[in-house]
Amino acid sequence: MKPGSPKSKHHGMRAAAFRTITVLLGGVFLVAAAVKVADMALFTRQILDYGIVSSWPLAAAGAWGFVFAESILAGALLAGWRPREALWGTAALLLVFIGVTGWAWAGDGVDDCGCFGELLKRTPGQALAEDLVLLAIAAAALMLHRPGKPRLQRFRASVTVLFALAGLVLPWVFGLSFSALPRGRAGEAPPLGRVAILQGPEVDLSSGRWLLEIMDTGCDHCAEAVMPLNMVHQEPSMPRVAALSVNEPGAVEDFIARTGAEFPILKVAREDYLRLLGDGEIPRYILAAEGTIVSVWDGELPGFEELAPP
Repeated sequence: MKPGSPKSKHHGMRAAAFRTITVLLGGVFLVAAAVKVADMALFTRQILDYGIVSSWPLAAAGAWGFVFAESILAGALLAGWRPREALWGTAALLLVFIGVTGWAWAGDGVDDCGCFGELLKRTPGQALAEDLVLLAIAAAALMLHRPGKPRLQRFRASVTVLFALAGLVLPWVFGLSFSALPRGRAGEAPPLGRVAILQGPEVDLSSGRWLLEIMDTGCDHCAEAVMPLNMVHQEPSMPRVAALSVNEPGAVEDFIARTGAEFPILKVAREDYLRLLGDGEIPRYILAAEGTIVSVWDGELPGFEELAPP
């Protein structure tokens, strides 16, 4: 093929288009993996909310697996190592994402797909459409690909291996955990005295008896629970009441103004919040004594007889 000939130009344009697509797809996977790694507890919880797996350890394993797969594909696509195999892997992973998000969309139980963590919130329907577009782009790249002998294969492979190692190790650095507070019993949880309270009144959760509500300001059931929680809060013989959330002060103030909550609403570290929520539902109620969790209830506030001191 002579340089400058129409066939040579066509080949060059095809190669440039192919490389542009692989870099684009690699960048998408790199960003997706990075934002998941930044908050592994949140991503684990989002997987659990899909309803495909029912235990925190399985959801944590799935979160780790997704990050690892995205990291390998990001490295291979960006470095140009075995591009055809990387594109087939991309298509396979996108088909998994399409199946999972389709399941969530059909079930109507998930508001945020979790694909890009807190960076970009999208519904399962939006994520499904985007994954279909990415799948079409990957298919186009496969059609554009022409076998060749790319240079620097050892360097390209080394870059891919580094990305793979990052996908294996970084989730542990950023809070991957296979333990959570299980539904209906105390189980493993951070000692309440170590729960990081970021905003709200100063309280000592490690002392005395507490009824803690794991809540969200946008939760209708949490708003409905305010009146009975106020009653518990007003009764001297009952445990002290506090709500734990990850919402910003403005959202908390609006919630208090809307519902008339009389008990303190504390903003806590997201990792502690998700560990205490575990595989439960919002609102979750935790009865604690001297910093030790005694009982856990999901969804419905326990009666006075269950909260009374022994």
